[in-house]
Amino acid sequence: MHPRRICSQGKQFSASTRVEGRTPDPNMAGIVVRELTPDFLDEWLRLFDHGALADNPGSSGCYCYFYHAYHAAQDWDARPAAENREAACGLSFTGRLKGYLAFDERRPVGWVHAAPCLLIPNLQLDASLAIDDADRVGSVICFVIAAPYRHRGVAGALLGAACDSFHAQGLAVAEAYPRTAAHGDGSNYHGPMRFIRLRVSRHSGSAMDE
Repeated sequence: MHPRRICSQGKQFSASTRVEGRTPDPNMAGIVVRELTPDFLDEWLRLFDHGALADNPGSSGCYCYFYHAYHAAQDWDARPAAENREAACGLSFTGRLKGYLAFDERRPVGWVHAAPCLLIPNLQLDASLAIDDADRVGSVICFVIAAPYRHRGVAGALLGAACDSFHAQGLAVAEAYPRTAAHGDGSNYHGPMRFIRLRVSRHSGSAMDE
């Protein structure tokens, strides 16, 4: 299996959150997972606007727009957070920003940016990430989890929802992009590889490569 690939055709994707809005884990009473739609855009913005990335200030102004921005036109570091925020809102309204939100009651506490690979243009523009079979791949880009909710199963529930969505869309492969040199929660926003492999294998019954 490709080193970035966490589940492939013939191995069932995660089944942790098949019913939209259901509590994904009995140990997380009150936590529900919902797909991002324009109806939930205000809640998504609240997660970013109010400190969920306080321990990763370098990414706090990203608003999950990095892999959608046209970097040849403007240096990423020169883009103001407000510009990324507005652009991400536009993507949401046109259905091009995909992912899942976790809620504790009505409070947004987590997010995963996950979509068919072809909806995330910069994956194919980066020579180190480009693939020949992008039309059959679902990409798990990054996680944002509010600090009080980390290590409680929220990220696992979000990953499960993303993989369920890929399976429902007929995608054959789930791919993730963890940083092997990342240390600490703040810098592991792409998701530690061991966490991703354990979560997918636990729900799929498949053995992941170490």
